[in-house]
Amino acid sequence: MNIDDALKSASVVFNSDYGFKAMIQSLNRISHSFGRPAFELKRCEEFSSNSLEATSTISLTITGKTLSDVFPHLFPNESVYLSLRTKLLQQRIIVYSSTRFELDTNHTRVTTMVTKSDFMSPMLGLLGSLEDVRRVFERAQISPDLQWKSSTISE
Repeated sequence: MNIDDALKSASVVFNSDYGFKAMIQSLNRISHSFGRPAFELKRCEEFSSNSLEATSTISLTITGKTLSDVFPHLFPNESVYLSLRTKLLQQRIIVYSSTRFELDTNHTRVTTMVTKSDFMSPMLGLLGSLEDVRRVFERAQISPDLQWKSSTISE
């Protein structure tokens, strides 16, 4: 069995969304919204007889497109927003993630896939204060755990 077949179950849960299509849409959106995304698998281990856990990193560049698509609320010309845009633009960040895969009893399908990512720590490193991180994420199209807000993914 290959990974494509294992993930294509219509009942697969991907974070708070359902189905293979939701997972592909989320990954596709990251690849189009951030510059030069690069995924690296760090470790994969069996967690229990029916689950695996993978740890990984994804490197992303915050581009002008990222700012306009993901953080559009940062575009008023007030000095605080200009400062935030300047700190973020063209910065390369590394986001650490872990993904848990739950398998069916026959080990032929992934039934649940939950990813936890830490997008907040690299943003705090770039911005320097929790107040600035709050401003960046308060009306962003993505959360501090690198999840698209549900209203922003079209079916």
